[in-house]
Amino acid sequence: MNKMRVLRLFVSPAKGACEAATELVLTRDGIVGDCHGGDKQVSLCSAAAFASLGQGAALCAARYMPNVVLDGWGAFSIGDELSLGTARLRITALKSCFPDDCALAASGVPCALKDGAAFARVIQSGAVSVGDVCKEGSV
Repeated sequence: MNKMRVLRLFVSPAKGACEAATELVLTRDGIVGDCHGGDKQVSLCSAAAFASLGQGAALCAARYMPNVVLDGWGAFSIGDELSLGTARLRITALKSCFPDDCALAASGVPCALKDGAAFARVIQSGAVSVGDVCKEGSV
């Protein structure tokens, strides 16, 4: 079982807006105060992929911002479950590229988000804070 730690948290009160947070409250409706919902309620990202966003080469830097940045990224598959703070999540999608619009894809450079980001749905309400341990699997 791979253990990960929460490094950073973000909330998007409106599309295109992003604010750093020290704690997020997760409900079955999504993140309290966040504008996203549905099967992509919570966006998870590896620390390495998050660092690549700051390099500005990828279109995703303008179109994508995670809610949770994790150190010790796991190899997630759709349907995987994880405990994040006191909440439980189920992976619903893996981040895909924007190949028609992405400078990285056009140049043939691999995008760190493709293997380092996923979306999840809240299956058990709870809270997550910076520094919390995240555990994969049934716990």
